[in-house]
Amino acid sequence: GDGYIGRVSRAGGVERNVNFTLEELSSSSPWVQEAAATHRQVAAEQGHGSDEHLASGDAGTYAWNQTDEEVEVKFRSAVPDGANAKKRIGVSYGRGDKLCLKVDGNIVVELSPLFAKVVPDDCTWSLDGSDIVVTMTKADSRAWVELLLPHSK
Repeated sequence: GDGYIGRVSRAGGVERNVNFTLEELSSSSPWVQEAAATHRQVAAEQGHGSDEHLASGDAGTYAWNQTDEEVEVKFRSAVPDGANAKKRIGVSYGRGDKLCLKVDGNIVVELSPLFAKVVPDDCTWSLDGSDIVVTMTKADSRAWVELLLPHSK
């Protein structure tokens, strides 16, 4: 979840808020690096994997998961019957803000807008039995809270 931090000073029984400098809020600042290292150490001691903190989901017809760099969406039983199945499937990513799956030119699923941008030229898809697996490369290496932006549901 979200974390909030604050800093106060106490002098003469009076407590005052103290602003952070921009450098102190940088992800490369010493205290942020130390906090992240401590978090990783505690998580490892408790047996958590390095990507267990990353959200994933299951919407029935598709499921998704992520790493720091990619988001994978598996469309269940989406491969069309008949010959040349792979040639009949189309996957597009808009300007990196959506995922559109088409079969025989018809939209089967359109997920838009995605939680964050992807790099369309680095995205791929493949067949896994009767499933279509789409792997999207994140434009920014950060965790996605959801597959879609909340207002798009």
